[in-house]
Amino acid sequence: MRVLAIAKRELWEILSNRKFMIAFIAQTLLLLALLPAFGNLFAEGNLALPTPSLREFIPLGVVVESDDCEVLLASLERNERLKLYRYAKPPDEELSKGLIAGYLLIPRNYRESELSAQEVWLFLSDRVKSSSALDAVRESVEAASAELSRERQERLRANLGNLVTLKREFLKPVVVQRGGEQFSSFFLAYLVPLVLFFPLFMSGGLVIDAIVGEKDRKTIEALIAAPFHRYEIIAGKFLSLWSFVTAECAVWIVGIIAIGIPIAKPVEAFLLLAALNALVIAIATALALYSRNLKEANIALMVFYVPLFVALIYALTIEFFSPREFFSYVPFNLLSRAVSGETFSNSAFALLLSVLSVAALSVVGVAARLSYRDDVIFGPRPSVIKLLEDAIEAMLAYKHPRIAGIATALLLSPAVFLASAAIEVAVAVGLIWLLGYSLPSLYLLIFISTAVEESLKLLPIFLILRRKREWVNIRSIALIAATAGAGFFLVETLLAGVLASMLFRIPFTSLLYQRVATTLVMHLAASSIAGVGLYHRGRVGIALFTLAVAAHALFNIAIAGVVL
Repeated sequence: MRVLAIAKRELWEILSNRKFMIAFIAQTLLLLALLPAFGNLFAEGNLALPTPSLREFIPLGVVVESDDCEVLLASLERNERLKLYRYAKPPDEELSKGLIAGYLLIPRNYRESELSAQEVWLFLSDRVKSSSALDAVRESVEAASAELSRERQERLRANLGNLVTLKREFLKPVVVQRGGEQFSSFFLAYLVPLVLFFPLFMSGGLVIDAIVGEKDRKTIEALIAAPFHRYEIIAGKFLSLWSFVTAECAVWIVGIIAIGIPIAKPVEAFLLLAALNALVIAIATALALYSRNLKEANIALMVFYVPLFVALIYALTIEFFSPREFFSYVPFNLLSRAVSGETFSNSAFALLLSVLSVAALSVVGVAARLSYRDDVIFGPRPSVIKLLEDAIEAMLAYKHPRIAGIATALLLSPAVFLASAAIEVAVAVGLIWLLGYSLPSLYLLIFISTAVEESLKLLPIFLILRRKREWVNIRSIALIAATAGAGFFLVETLLAGVLASMLFRIPFTSLLYQRVATTLVMHLAASSIAGVGLYHRGRVGIALFTLAVAAHALFNIAIAGVVL
């Protein structure tokens, strides 16, 4: 309940800020006013702002020569924008005087009972309402065409297939039919999802004010002195920020639907946005808490938000132009599919919601732990290395230290992989520059790379062995070292799966099965041997580490020989 009290306090500060609320209302109204114009631009090729719904404001003449056109006439009569005038012959004089916006000629050879394509003619005045008349008549003709297609399908008792095909072409008026309206596929799959992320990217100022603003205003002391636990303060602030940004996303979804732009699965889109908001705001909260002042917090969030925005643009671009099944597990791509109506796996949706939610709660927990350090709240701020060492020491002091050691090895795996990849790329560039590209230089590069990987994978073992611990023995060290190898393998396989899916269309599951049977076994064995070597040290340790590197290198050479 005390968390809710903090959340209510923060929400009231946001809602009582007149400048912010005026800006929020203005940007929402501007968005809802301009979004349909861009939808019309991509679907019809012309930029048109939305207008109020007017009844019978377009005078249109109808010349009926056919005796088999009931469906088309009924569709025209249902169109509330048209005021119809029936003529026995073409009303060219009325058209020239501007008394009507145009007239539709239904020729004698128009037969709705026949299975062939039919044509009607529209003559427009160049004076009044010509574009509006064209849009209105086109709407009625397309509705009549859809109705006739359904009737023919029922009459033939056969499936005629999809009448509308979706083509992916950049900035082309490729349209999707939704409820009698036309929408650009680029607009639905790319721009609308991009717009739905705007509240998230505009939340940085709120996060900075809620966290760093307390430090600058010197109100953090009074808040800490209040009868609240620090984790309740952080959780309450996170809850208020997440609630406001997620409610803003809900308002934008409802507004977009209200102005006639379809969102195929609004509930799924909202849940995905809520989970993404939770993770991003949790990370922003931790960064703001670690920042010394407003300037540093702004820089930290900019460094965080810019790559996130680039990743969003890249993911939506890949989803639109070159969709892959693997990308259904990327939250940005899944949101695009939920908006545009593309199919996606329910298991992928459930998995993403679970992973994003657990990750957000974990980051909030990290931020809460940071808030208990007075050097973070009041200064001097500790370094990242100091925080990492303290976190590992706290984990290893847990009542089940072996489990803590395994968790440490897994948590360090992404950082170990990135560091080894950076070093290996630098070494490869240097070797190619010095020795050129040849088989000996390739073998040398493999040995150096494996030595780098096996050395860095020993980081958790090194941290554990820094102090004497009663539970440390050969068996526990071998287990934790094997876990470090498995974590390295998982990160490497995930990256390889993304590249294989993008470049060669290789299914991720196929790649995983192949690597589990070969590469995983190698990583487990080599890392265990290297870990035991670090435990023994001395000559035995050097021999075991050399054995691990040699086994790893020979395996890679064998793989390279098969590939080459």
